[in-house]
Amino acid sequence: MTFKSSSSFAGVTKIIVNTSGASSINATLTVTVGGTQIGSQIKLTTTATDYTFTSDTPLTGEVVLTYTQTSSKAIYIKSISVTYAE
Repeated sequence: MTFKSSSSFAGVTKIIVNTSGASSINATLTVTVGGTQIGSQIKLTTTATDYTFTSDTPLTGEVVLTYTQTSSKAIYIKSISVTYAE
């Protein structure tokens, strides 16, 4: 499952995603900006958690959240926060 921003952001340095999965979830989340991975891939848990993805270098482009899973369990997204230069 992939979520993509409808426009590009300039100067992205941090993205915070509050996400979790249903019981017995087996899924990971990867975040990219302009095709460059930001931060490390995380493994979802059943507890809603703020995961922070950061880059030392400001990135420009579409923000893409890619969830990959081997289970057919629900994935929940509570919030997404993007820090970028104006």
